[in-house]
Amino acid sequence: MSKVASVIATNSSYDNILGDRLNAPGYQSLSVNEDGLLLDRTEISQYFADRIGRARPSYYKLSREERSARNIAFASTSNNRRELAFLQGKLSQERFASSFINLADSERARSNDISPKITTALNAAFSLFVKSSVPLTKGLLHQVIAYASFIQGAHLTLSQSTAQVLVVANDHSPGPVAYAKIASLRGMKTVYLQHAEVTEHFPALDFDLSILRNSQSKATYLNRGTPSGGVLVLAREQRRLRLDLVSKARLRIYEMERRPVVIYPSGVSSFSAIERLYRSLKLNCEVSNLSVKLHPAAKNYAEYHSAGMQTLRQVPGEPHVAVCGNSSVVIELMSLGNLVYQCFDIDSIPRDYYGFVASGLVKELPADRSSEPFVYKEHIPINLVELGRYDPRVETLENIAEGVRSHRLLRSVFSDRDRTPDEVVGLHRRESLLRDLYCFPDIAIQRSRRVSNAYGDDYWLIRVLEKLFAERDTRLVSIFSKIDIRHPQSVLEYWLATKAIDWNGKTPTSIDLERIVMFTTEYVGGRDARAWLEAKTFDIILRHGEPASLLSFVSRAKVISPGKLSSNRKVSVDRYIRKNRMFCDRLRVAFEPAFASSTPLERLKLSVQNKHDIDGNLEYMDFRVVEEEFLEVQPTIAPEYKSLVQRTYRVLGGRTLYVDVERNPLQRRAVLELVERNLKKQSGFAFIRLSDGEGFIFQEPGGVFSEEDSLNRQRHWWGQEIEASVLGRLRADLQSSVYESDLVGIPSVYRFLRDHSDKSVSLLQNIQGRGLISVLNGLPRFDTPNKRYTDDKANLVLFTDHDVVGHLAKLAGKVVVVSSGTEEAVAAAFAKFGRFVHIPVPTHYKTAGNVKYSSSSLPLPYVYDDVSATIEAVARPGDLVLVAAGVAGKVFVRTGKRMGAVALDMGSAMDQLLDAGIHSLY
Repeated sequence: MSKVASVIATNSSYDNILGDRLNAPGYQSLSVNEDGLLLDRTEISQYFADRIGRARPSYYKLSREERSARNIAFASTSNNRRELAFLQGKLSQERFASSFINLADSERARSNDISPKITTALNAAFSLFVKSSVPLTKGLLHQVIAYASFIQGAHLTLSQSTAQVLVVANDHSPGPVAYAKIASLRGMKTVYLQHAEVTEHFPALDFDLSILRNSQSKATYLNRGTPSGGVLVLAREQRRLRLDLVSKARLRIYEMERRPVVIYPSGVSSFSAIERLYRSLKLNCEVSNLSVKLHPAAKNYAEYHSAGMQTLRQVPGEPHVAVCGNSSVVIELMSLGNLVYQCFDIDSIPRDYYGFVASGLVKELPADRSSEPFVYKEHIPINLVELGRYDPRVETLENIAEGVRSHRLLRSVFSDRDRTPDEVVGLHRRESLLRDLYCFPDIAIQRSRRVSNAYGDDYWLIRVLEKLFAERDTRLVSIFSKIDIRHPQSVLEYWLATKAIDWNGKTPTSIDLERIVMFTTEYVGGRDARAWLEAKTFDIILRHGEPASLLSFVSRAKVISPGKLSSNRKVSVDRYIRKNRMFCDRLRVAFEPAFASSTPLERLKLSVQNKHDIDGNLEYMDFRVVEEEFLEVQPTIAPEYKSLVQRTYRVLGGRTLYVDVERNPLQRRAVLELVERNLKKQSGFAFIRLSDGEGFIFQEPGGVFSEEDSLNRQRHWWGQEIEASVLGRLRADLQSSVYESDLVGIPSVYRFLRDHSDKSVSLLQNIQGRGLISVLNGLPRFDTPNKRYTDDKANLVLFTDHDVVGHLAKLAGKVVVVSSGTEEAVAAAFAKFGRFVHIPVPTHYKTAGNVKYSSSSLPLPYVYDDVSATIEAVARPGDLVLVAAGVAGKVFVRTGKRMGAVALDMGSAMDQLLDAGIHSLY
């Protein structure tokens, strides 16, 4: 009862909010003083007892399925449902059971079966409550009676359930408080989701887990008392807050001569006060357009229209000046890039209720000054530390440290089984590792050097980091570019160094390689960790080392050996041997056990991927023959391949003319002649490639390429998850680009052969496979009769040769290079071909730390329209447009073709032309 009273007792206008509900005869008969406080405790207690004694409480009749649900929730309002949906998404992301039964959606009924024990307990509790120092009003009494009724309904409802967890999204309203209390008494774990900002009047946290909105709320709650369970801050919006975009939008507002203004009333704002503010703002010479964004609970639309006020139902998408009452919407509006002010004259809530003005986040705008100019340049900068207290997406150290606690605390409630002591220790170690690594990477590295197993077992450390990397955790990936690869002295430092080499294209010197080898061979930890280190060092030597180093390392390795190499490593070794002719015999002898033990599938991979020949002719020159043998030697995935790959090829029919472009010189010549012919005719032409990443283009609900796959790729390409509106527009443009293309590189058997081994069980077993199948499933919808098809790696076959590119450049009016390469790198590669224009684009997140590429604060999806406009201004019929801009770059190929140019999707061929040091080992 005290929890229900906590917020109401400090709101002097609460009776006004309840309105007619307090006009019932029973309330009218109660004695009150001039301040509206109830006077007679005996009279109040009798009224309470009569009400609950006569009540027919509402409860929920649960079906068999609902009774057996592990997780249940009580979320009846739209705000509460929004919070529940957020939690479900977070649990799914963390791989916990995310399904809930929301009791508010179950069948409702009323009962005459009132428990005498509960009635007695409620009367006793109320007797103590009225003796407390809480000032009693009719509104407070009304809510306490409602709480008592909910207690009875919660008892009837939850007695049917075997649930282990109950979730609520309100900590002071009668219904959620009652259900949480009964759930706790029945031994369920209770979880609270904060749905709006809080003040010092809110009750202390008494849940097993409280999931708050920001660190300011956490501090406020902690001041109210020690929580009885875990407390976690989680950002409700998963997409990263772009502070650069926020600042840019606010500056744009300031620079306007006249600005759009929107008034945001609170739920208890006075209509007459809003009308006065509206009339005053109308007189302001700096206001261009004025409207009122109605509160979600507002019902008086007609009153606003009758008064001639323009109203909105949604927050405008364009930046504007926002004038808010006492409302937590301030933070949301600031995070969208709006310039926010607060006017405390439009509602009866205590001035600066949430403390936004006192903290310096926003300025106050008194109503009597709103007719004068009030926007000044000093209002534009944002106090990031203060904003970070209210928005956990701001990457302050406190918010980063808070974020790493989520997995452990969520698992403490939502895991299907109890944790062992070792698992508990592991979760705390994981937290310690990520907190140090994300907040203080230098300190984390120093600690790992000084203390053996500073964060736990080395192999455990490797597995944790590999999982985070596979998820493209941007906090981890952002560290790679700052790592010194020269002298790793711990497993943590070694792991980071190898990722900097693989991910950022840092090239180790021969001395660096010696130190990497030394660290691996002198490692004295566990066998599993050593096996991983040896395998990784082996790969680095294959990519960057000399044969003597490879032979020396293999002779000293304790786990990896030629007879135990994986399929793809056998392919890489075979390729390495063929490249190093002088050491060919020695290498062949050393690695003979690897090839002697090859399976039929491995022998096929070796011959096809490394182009083995018989009497000077390639053993395999036709993809259909390779398909036939692949399906024979890998029968496990053969049924999927036939239904998911060959089905699309049958639709495309004889137009898959150039799939063997890598091994058939006639096809190679035919494709180049196609490009040459269109250059000479000055006819628009578009070649694009669709590989695993382009599965994103064809993503659809229920498809093989999931939303989590899409988010993973967004983090991989752009270092963040892109806003839905931008993403939808980009995807539509990309689909149009596929439709308008003339030559399309698509996944073929050569890619599937590369990606699979004897251990493979499905084409869909990883994100790359799901991306490839998404492409092949979606492609027929954008096929056209004149479209021709080649292999998705045709770019590497055709356009990595400087002579070929130079020949095409001579046929073109000029070369337009659309790339994130630096001006120096692009000039070094293309100046020799004659006239060229470089149109820079933001680089891939992976290459942000590579010296051959230029970085940008804005990822490409936010500026691709501007890039397309530049291409339109520059490209002319007969020009050669070379595009290397990732998945989003397909749009630029379309733009080039529309301008009459020949546009080619270069992809990673551009990396090789720029000599950027980035390529695939396998």
